[in-house]
Formats: sequence, structure tokens, C-alpha cells
Amino acid sequence: VFNRNPSTDWQELPADVVDLLELAGRVYRASQGCYDPTVKPLFDLWGFRKDAFRIPSAEQIAAVRASVGFDKLQLDIPGHRVRKLIPQLSVDLSSVGEGYTDWRLSRVFEAAGIADYLVEIGGDVYVKGRRADHEQWRIAIVRPLPDKMSIEKVVDIVDENGVSVNTSGTYRHFYDAGGRRFSHIFDPRTGSPVTHDLVSATVVGDDPRFSDAWATALLCLGKKDGEKAAEQEGVRAFFIQQQDGKLVESESPALQKDKAVLIR
Repeated sequence: VFNRNPSTDWQELPADVVDLLELAGRVYRASQGCYDPTVKPLFDLWGFRKDAFRIPSAEQIAAVRASVGFDKLQLDIPGHRVRKLIPQLSVDLSSVGEGYTDWRLSRVFEAAGIADYLVEIGGDVYVKGRRADHEQWRIAIVRPLPDKMSIEKVVDIVDENGVSVNTSGTYRHFYDAGGRRFSHIFDPRTGSPVTHDLVSATVVGDDPRFSDAWATALLCLGKKDGEKAAEQEGVRAFFIQQQDGKLVESESPALQKDKAVLIR
């Protein structure tokens, strides 16, 4: 309803939605606009929504970019209200949807007195306590190669108080044209799919909503800028690049110092 309504008046939304938008705004600013939940019109322009891929003109990209930008949204968090600054603005929170669902289900388990559990939605995971056999939880990071499903790394969950593991990758939804590969991960600052060599970003955290958003943000930023942002924000990140046909792994400083997980 909010997206279809062209009004620039304040509109009341569910508290959870406004909270997610506030969270998204923090990651948007910390990533210098690389994470942006208003980017869907660009996704549609390039044909990813219906897998009818095409490369739009610079003029078409510029026209759509004019209707994109989280800075064109105002939030009234106490009043649970949101206001567009331009009528055509729309919001898509699917980039944090899995993390939010993990978080919401964890609250359900906690309310029921369940202290040991694993929640997994679309490959994004939140775990607490231990497995039924009293062993530590173990989470796999998938090798970021198209059309293959194998394990790149295993994450042993040491901290039993609640750990999220969220991964974003460029290797599942893409198309090739003119000798180039176009990923479904968009940089809203250019209006185009990312073209760097970072193919997977995994974020370890204690809130799957933040981890989900940051995994997308880092994948948008690429290794160099993503590593800088992760260091500035204390994000525990595991990067995988594809260089000359080889996979190259690295960790952010916060992950190197982390004691909550062991990646091997």
C-alpha cells in the first residue's frame, strides 16, 4: 500500500517495518549509500525481476535513478510513520527479509522457553545454545561457484548466547552478455550491477537483521571498500574473491579477533 500510494504525506506503518527501515538507514549511511532498500526499480529496469535481461541505456538508468534513494525517505520512529519526499519512491525490504524472519522466529522460541535452536531462512542462519547431542552448532559457507553446491568453509559456533551467520553472493542470479557477467547485486550509486571480483560476503553477528543488511552492503561495496567499511563499523566479515579463476579468502579485523566463531 505504501509503495502504491503517491502521497508525500506521513503514512503509518507497522512498528516492525519502521524499525527495519531505521536499521536499513544506519547501514545505508555507513555504506555510503551502497545498501539501499529503494533500489528495486533498477533491478526491474535491467530485467532481473522476470529474467528478461537487457542492458539499458545511460539515459534510462539516469531516469530510474532519479526515483531511487533512501535519502528521499523520512522516518518518524516513535510515531511509526514514514514519508516519501518524492511520489514515485518505493521500498523493498527483501534484502533483509531472511534476517528479519530469523530474528522474529528466534523471539518466538525465546518466548516459549526454548534455549537451544537453529533458525534458517534462505541460507541465512541464527543459532543459540547447542545441538540435541550437546555438540556445537556448525554452519557451512557455500563455495561461490555457479551451478555447484559444495562447502567452502565450516563455521563452528562457539558463543552459545546467539550468533547469526548471513551470506550474500553474486553467483546464483546473474546473466552474461558481451563477454561480461552482470550480477543481481546492484550499486544504487551507479544504477548498474556490481562488476568487482568479490563474489561472496558472510557476516557474523548477534542480530540477523543487521548481519543480513551488512552482507548485502559489503557485496555491493566490493573487497577494498567493503573491508574499509567493515573495519570502521566493527563488522565481522568473511570475504571470498574470484581472481584469475581462483577463490581468495580474507577476514575483516573484527572477525580475526572474534571468539564467537571458528572458521575452518
